[in-house]
Amino acid sequence: MAPAPFTAPFLLLSAFTSSPNSGNPAAVVFLPSPVISYPSEKLQAIATNLNQPITAFVSALPGTAAEVNTDKDTGVQADFYIRWFTVSVEIPLCGHGTLVAAKAIFATPDLAAQVNGKSKPNGRANGNTEGEENLLRFQTTTGVIVSARKTTFTIPKTASEVEQIQISFPHAPTVPILSASPAEAKIRSALGKALKKPAGDVNIMYMGHGEGSFKDYLLIELGKGETLEGREIVKDAFRESGFGINVVTTAPSPSSTGDEVFLSRMFAPSCGVPEDQVCGSAHCLLVPYWAQKRLAASSANEPTTLETPMVALQVSQRGGMLFVSWDTKEGVAKIGGDVVVWGKGEVFV
Repeated sequence: MAPAPFTAPFLLLSAFTSSPNSGNPAAVVFLPSPVISYPSEKLQAIATNLNQPITAFVSALPGTAAEVNTDKDTGVQADFYIRWFTVSVEIPLCGHGTLVAAKAIFATPDLAAQVNGKSKPNGRANGNTEGEENLLRFQTTTGVIVSARKTTFTIPKTASEVEQIQISFPHAPTVPILSASPAEAKIRSALGKALKKPAGDVNIMYMGHGEGSFKDYLLIELGKGETLEGREIVKDAFRESGFGINVVTTAPSPSSTGDEVFLSRMFAPSCGVPEDQVCGSAHCLLVPYWAQKRLAASSANEPTTLETPMVALQVSQRGGMLFVSWDTKEGVAKIGGDVVVWGKGEVFV
């Protein structure tokens, strides 16, 4: 006999925004048992029914042994286990899914405490450093632990401070794609179809790809005369690029008076996400790329370093603002933004 279904609480949130009508929506489901104990098919069905760009499942850790809950590379111990699902597939890493999970825990500490069995949602009872009351660590299915914290961001141009939740993800400097290679021709063809232009007429400044766990990520910078904001894109064309995650970026218009350093959009139709409204993990590539470009263009009047904070805009239909920086010593991209809770309920598991 199959076990009787039970209900699990969930929250609906939007990341990288203070409005429920913009940013990247997501659901966070709190599970009473370690998330790896649930069949993937069951979690996928829940994510499909919730019909959000991402559903994050958060649970207690999978065991009490330190080696089970410890990052395989750093030895740091986690607070929660996390898995991310789109409407069609499970994915190994999700920036905005981590951001909303952290917000859900900070916003509902009593509920979070029931999940991980601590008096506080991140009570450092597992041996981590004291004094980290605003820090959460999540263990992923790959064995990597990702962190999120409540903090503030100082906007460089105005020196004004904004509150944010910040995640630290592995940085992913890209490898240039060789000019006139078969890979470049394939990407140019797909990009031309996406932008509704002959492939040879698209002004491309750079093409590169990630490595390791980011090997399926493609980064393209468009040059002068090419726009992203408000542009109609044939999203399905990116199925032909040879990459699952297609990140397209530009510099702001010369007439822009905002704080943003770069704009971007991300397309992943082969992963069930025609366009990700605001993609955190794309900035694992974007942050080191633009940090290096800024350093190369720095001057005495506008000095900068690789670690100078930046404001970024994702200019999808919903749009979002990100506060980012590159920690070269730790090898991470710090990606932050606001998160708003706009709904809640229960789901049968």
